[in-house]
Amino acid sequence: MFYRSADEVLAVELRAGDGSGLVEPSTPRALLSGRFVRNERPAVAVYDVNDSGDEFLVIDPERRPTAMHVVTNWTDELERTMRSSQ
Repeated sequence: MFYRSADEVLAVELRAGDGSGLVEPSTPRALLSGRFVRNERPAVAVYDVNDSGDEFLVIDPERRPTAMHVVTNWTDELERTMRSSQ
């Protein structure tokens, strides 16, 4: 499990307990530290991790995005590109 605390991203391993349905957390270990964007709303994540847990995306407070580009129908473009390369 990964979580934020102040200016750190920490990891805790969760192990099955004694059969009571509880889990035993390991001692937290710091993975990243630095100045990260703070959660302005608790339900909004300001970091993400890939499925294998070895890469993180963290928003840098000094470089907040000013624009977002949304690509629609990208599968059509992919098919057109694939056809032209054959």
